[in-house]
Amino acid sequence: MNSPTFVIKNFSWEVLKTVKIMPIIFLLFCLAIGFMATNSLAVGVVPLTIELNGKPGDTMNFNVKLNPGAQTEKLKISLEKINQQLTGDLRYTPFEPGVPPATWITVPDSAVVSPGASTQIDGIVKVPLNAQGGTYLAMLRVAPEEPTKKGGFEISIQYGVRIYIRLDTIGLRPKVQVTGLELIKDEKGKPQIQAKVKNSSVLDFLTTASATLRDSERKLIQRVELRPAYFWKNKISEARLLPEGELAYT
Repeated sequence: MNSPTFVIKNFSWEVLKTVKIMPIIFLLFCLAIGFMATNSLAVGVVPLTIELNGKPGDTMNFNVKLNPGAQTEKLKISLEKINQQLTGDLRYTPFEPGVPPATWITVPDSAVVSPGASTQIDGIVKVPLNAQGGTYLAMLRVAPEEPTKKGGFEISIQYGVRIYIRLDTIGLRPKVQVTGLELIKDEKGKPQIQAKVKNSSVLDFLTTASATLRDSERKLIQRVELRPAYFWKNKISEARLLPEGELAYT
């Protein structure tokens, strides 16, 4: 296996797709923008993840606690869409008008937190009776209206609370599709297998993937574990594939 050409000519590989359905595990998310600050400067947010399980027609309540900092702080609150990248990283963008679950979620658009007193954000999720089953995601962003000034710098610390809404209906099951399989070069120029896998279902679930190298007689030579870049970087063995998301396993 001295070159990509040799590998392609003498071996074949197949992607073994192993999809594991597990209880929904909500990932923690805390986004800090600007410069790092001590905890005394910023409001604290608890929890950073919210899990809601229900069915079409349900009304579900949730709350987020804002712990006080050293000074009074005015906060703005908004909902954003969660987008999964091929690498496994997540990006956040505004919801388009009329798109669920943003249309189901009611939260205040602002809050004030004073020193010595916690404040609670109360939220309501009203799921329409005709809603389709599956997993719905949103991020609740909590950000100061104005940055804090300290030592000649402006500091703006923002928090993101991930909301996962799972609606259970009959007949739901995970579906995956291999959309690409090729040999690419890594950062050092060495050959690397890449498999692109798309979630064609409305559920989110954990996945593991591997590639096998076999000789012309189909005898196993080597098994190679594959993960998206984000999960390799953070030493996470199972990659969560979001609804309609696509990941590149290398």
